[in-house]
Amino acid sequence: MSRHNDVIRDDAAVRPSSDDGLGLIEIVVCIFLIGILAISFLPLFAQGMQLAVRNATIASATQIANEQLEIARGTATSCAAFTGTGGYGPSTPPVMTDARGTNYQATRTVSTCPATYPGIVQVTVSVAKVGVAGALSSATTYVRLTAAS
Repeated sequence: MSRHNDVIRDDAAVRPSSDDGLGLIEIVVCIFLIGILAISFLPLFAQGMQLAVRNATIASATQIANEQLEIARGTATSCAAFTGTGGYGPSTPPVMTDARGTNYQATRTVSTCPATYPGIVQVTVSVAKVGVAGALSSATTYVRLTAAS
């Protein structure tokens, strides 16, 4: 039995040390496989970036719509001042640009003045990206008016 153990020990001592570690071919194959994995995730990364840009655009449009509604809420309380020249009224505010350089156009719609006072008018704001059809964001609020003039 001891002779058998001696043979195993002798074989281990004779075995060349070149089998230790990774060879050049193994490293190249590993890099190749990592490259294939990276390429397979590239479309997901591109879709994620497009989705992030779209979400940022919608968030900016929603913020602009909310700002326009806040202006409506802070405007005069008479119908004449609210809807007249220089008032809030239905109009198209100037083009607004966000931090990324995207241009937005808000459009305001105001319902007719109420028949009795105090009353309310409905204000709707829609925001679209300049040069693109369709609203990105739309919001509605009601403004309380206390008098006709």
